Amino acid sequence: MKRSQRLRTNRDFKRALRGRRITSSAFVLHTGSTESPSTTGQVGFIVSKSVGNSVVRHRVTRQLRAIFSTRVNRLNSQDRFVLRALPAITTLPYLQLEEEIDLAFTSAGRA
Repeated sequence: MKRSQRLRTNRDFKRALRGRRITSSAFVLHTGSTESPSTTGQVGFIVSKSVGNSVVRHRVTRQLRAIFSTRVNRLNSQDRFVLRALPAITTLPYLQLEEEIDLAFTSAGRA
């Protein structure tokens, strides 16, 4: 994902976390928006130590980044998303994780 498509500052994460929450068994998707639009929507990931050791956390982050890189262009320029991974995310196969993220996007009104 391009740098402009990622949330990078603590302030950006906090703004996105104040929005609507969509829960799944494997993650929580926080949706927010901002008044200052960028060229595309922005996405951030929170993968804590409760998910697993460093190797597992980085694998989960890479999977999430790959899934979102194909979907971030469909977002409005004011959209901000934060995906917080839960420990159950490690048990899901990649294709099922993609399906759950698509369902969460549909619930958020971003098909």
